[in-house]
Amino acid sequence: MGKASNASGDSELAASAGGGVKLSAGLPGFLLVCDPHREAKATRETMALLQEFVEAASAPSGDGEAAPAAAAGVTAPVSDALEAELAALRDGGSARVLRWHDTSCHGLVFIQLLKNASVDPWVVLKPLLAACSQAPRVRFTHRLVPVHTTSHASLESIEAAAKPMLAEKLASPKPTRYAIIFGSRAHNTVKRDDAIKLLASLVPPHHIVDLKTPQTLLVCELFKGVACLAVVDAPYAQRRFGLKPMLPAKGKASADT
Repeated sequence: MGKASNASGDSELAASAGGGVKLSAGLPGFLLVCDPHREAKATRETMALLQEFVEAASAPSGDGEAAPAAAAGVTAPVSDALEAELAALRDGGSARVLRWHDTSCHGLVFIQLLKNASVDPWVVLKPLLAACSQAPRVRFTHRLVPVHTTSHASLESIEAAAKPMLAEKLASPKPTRYAIIFGSRAHNTVKRDDAIKLLASLVPPHHIVDLKTPQTLLVCELFKGVACLAVVDAPYAQRRFGLKPMLPAKGKASADT
């Protein structure tokens, strides 16, 4: 696994121990979760849906220029089948503000929100989740997790990435009740309790831990050598960012402890 890098700039992050997929640190976007071997179809439908909500959330650019062609991307080859089905997305309309990345994890795709989108991933995803809770909008995608920033999946790099993010997102002097949700796949270096303890130590002390009725959720998702971090409104993030219409709840779900 590559060396840990700081959470800013364009340092590459190895997403696999064998030198596989590499992403850049500090990328905003979304983690797409679907059934294994459905990545191509899920990515196609999700990028089309995201494009709709990015356009709704973004101010018109007015210059008519295309997005820069050079964006941090995949350095390792993906399967020919996935590449063939998704090649059009790189060159089509969605590529102007979105770019997909193979993660080398079955059922997991990272969709980068390019800089020219000029919009917060959570601002895009919140109304999208609300729309999906009312009526089916996707067939193959199960969950879409917002990502405010990425870093190497080490405690040192997570701390470097989380500090400025939390300073910005939790800057209000008014106390908020928060909880931390943690997910991990194909990764066994950073332990759940250690990550949660670290993130909690970085939250301004006037905010209050509340695992049952939080107002804010701190998201930490790890896959292979990459950490994805975000801060979101808890009431809008129930069901862990699921995209299927919501069924009547039988009871309240609590955040990770």
